[in-house]
Amino acid sequence: MKSVLKYVVIILVCIMILGFSGAYVYLRNLNPGYGDDGDNAAEDIKSPKPGKNQPVNVLVLGVDKAGERDKGRSDTVMLLSYNPAHKKGTLISIPRDTRIRLKGHGHQKINAAYAYEGVQGSMDAASELLGVPIHYYVKIDYKGFIKLVDDVGGVKVNVPINMDWDDNAGDLHIHLKKGEQVLDGKQALGLVRYRKGYSNQDLGRIETQQLFMNAFMDKVTSPSIVLKVNKIMGTISDYVETNMKPMEIMSYVDDAAKVRKNIKMYTLPGKPNYIGKTSYFIVNKSNLDKIIDEVYNSDDPESSRDNVEDTKEKFGFNPQDVSIEVLNGGAPAGSAAKMGDTLKGYGFVVKRISNVSGTEYNSTQVINRKESSKIVKAVSKMVDDSVLVDDRDESSDVDLTLILGKNYK
Repeated sequence: MKSVLKYVVIILVCIMILGFSGAYVYLRNLNPGYGDDGDNAAEDIKSPKPGKNQPVNVLVLGVDKAGERDKGRSDTVMLLSYNPAHKKGTLISIPRDTRIRLKGHGHQKINAAYAYEGVQGSMDAASELLGVPIHYYVKIDYKGFIKLVDDVGGVKVNVPINMDWDDNAGDLHIHLKKGEQVLDGKQALGLVRYRKGYSNQDLGRIETQQLFMNAFMDKVTSPSIVLKVNKIMGTISDYVETNMKPMEIMSYVDDAAKVRKNIKMYTLPGKPNYIGKTSYFIVNKSNLDKIIDEVYNSDDPESSRDNVEDTKEKFGFNPQDVSIEVLNGGAPAGSAAKMGDTLKGYGFVVKRISNVSGTEYNSTQVINRKESSKIVKAVSKMVDDSVLVDDRDESSDVDLTLILGKNYK
């Protein structure tokens, strides 16, 4: 939830700071290199750049540290996706117990990715889990969260349940009564961290986090906040880090007000389950694919019609009659989503985007599933160094399968 504040402040508050002479300096201070130990410095993060008019994906992380020497774990993980073509924003909350396979560490909860590999590990893990490229990250710790809430003068929230919890070891003390009230920074932190009293624990916590996020955004975008901008930006400079460069942030400012009223929120679909003695959140991949397809791969109708006509003229067939599945079989994380978006741009029907489990392919393969040799050849021209494979299966629900191998760049 701390990460939600990053989204609000980096994107929405930028609207207000445009009129201040020091705006660029504040933004520049957000990504000088970060990290007292030099790990995951902002300039060292490896991530793709978003294409023109393509969705921009930002991983937002709230980090919990036990002490100054502790690297911490990502207590809160969310994906913010902004579609510049449609001026729409999407927020997908990822339960911290989500089960993933972390390279070199076997099966882990997604919050362990930060503990093992830092920001880069979190970005790679989220990209593989969701099947989309992660372009940027923003990170804030608890101290920054408390300070930001206090900077805006507190936030009015309707607390959903009575909350009582004391964790002396973690120095966490939560005592809130049910009902509408203005919370200061420490109280707000307790609200978004509390999970023991919900019947569905982490999912209940996520619902409350999203409730708080809406209330916080209402406060940040209210006229009264203008007088507090300098204090807010000082806190951002001290506590928030990102690999977004100042001009990249500024490029989205004009659309921020429109996006505020056009944000859809989702929680990663799935359910809690014990595997051995460990409690995980197990993702429902089928439902996740539907969400990703809806929020990430939506196309502009007019642009799509133009692309379909271009593809018809170039290749001699209607791409809307061709269904394709795109699988990542060893390519960099997020490659399948990026290729799926490219194919949709040509007008093809991309039925699914996923990962190949348990096997890695050295070469990219374009596999013919039906009587579609012309189509397979056309698609292979779109992918460098691909191998054509004839493996027909009339029971398949796709016309061809594209597996991106290690040679895919």
